[in-house]
Amino acid sequence: MRRNIKRQIKKIRMLLRNRPKVFVIGFNKTGTTSIEAALKELGYYLGNQRRGEMLWGDIVSKNYEALYSLINSAEAFQDNPFSCPEIFKVIDQKFPGSKFILTVRDSVDQWYKSTINFESKIFGNGSLPSKKMLEDHPYCYKGWIAKINNFIFDDLSYNENI
Repeated sequence: MRRNIKRQIKKIRMLLRNRPKVFVIGFNKTGTTSIEAALKELGYYLGNQRRGEMLWGDIVSKNYEALYSLINSAEAFQDNPFSCPEIFKVIDQKFPGSKFILTVRDSVDQWYKSTINFESKIFGNGSLPSKKMLEDHPYCYKGWIAKINNFIFDDLSYNENI
């Protein structure tokens, strides 16, 4: 009950401020967490990242109602699913006047090294994760990270020999 009241107060405050929505649309490992911290410091209400991550099935199916609901719950968003290719076009149509921040690395190689270092720690027990490791990892739910990588990178597999 108390949680629901806090959510309603947050929503009312958000509406009264009438700020444009802000979306950080760069891929993970491009500074999105740093931008998230800056947005918080500026007083923006940030969307629930895990809730957004769970919307991938809907987004792949082009069912955006849950995404719109998430967007209505806060002022700023980063990482998945907002980094999904082309999703910014859908959001921009539904929420005109929104601001989009594209974060990038200096080079593809720099981004790739950062990504594999991160995924090795999180999903590969310190080693480059295999396709099977990504399919078996329970992040969000079993197989989620493999589905995301396959959708964005067309069957990304780092190391088939593990």
